[in-house]
Amino acid sequence: MQLYTFSNTRVRLQRLEDAKFFTGWMKELTNVSAKVDFKPLSKVELGDRFYAECHGKDKLASFHAVAEHSRGLEIELSVSSLINFREANEHARIVVPGITGIANANGAAFDFELVDVSETGMGVIANRGMPSNERVTFCLATAGGEIEGAAEVRYTKEVPGQVGKFRLGFTIDPLERLPLARWNQ
Repeated sequence: MQLYTFSNTRVRLQRLEDAKFFTGWMKELTNVSAKVDFKPLSKVELGDRFYAECHGKDKLASFHAVAEHSRGLEIELSVSSLINFREANEHARIVVPGITGIANANGAAFDFELVDVSETGMGVIANRGMPSNERVTFCLATAGGEIEGAAEVRYTKEVPGQVGKFRLGFTIDPLERLPLARWNQ
């Protein structure tokens, strides 16, 4: 298995001492180390031991690790076990910084910043929340061209520490051929 395929994908960690869960983005994974960007407000101490799972396109990588270094939001982990691979039981979520879009719900348009994408959805940050199951249309401005589509709101959560900011999850309707090709880039 090529470990670079796990770069920029969602990683979940469980601290072994207290069973607390953490999430972040895998920046780099090797057989001996992992660099992870954690969400702000995550309280991780050097020496903390973790069980980690990282979903790639087709496989799930799991391993034990110890927190070794910390720089800002980045934590470097020392991989302390063999990395095991098995079939993924969910779609990989890939971080995609720097892409913005516009969504429209019931005639009201709002801007958003794309955070991550998967084969069937996307996570965004916006200045408004929305109820689950509400329908939206969207347009993303990407380097490969605009992607237009429709989606359903799966969840809305306030972003901790950021007043008036909301994290929304969208389940995307099947895309037409050209937008689908752009999405897969």
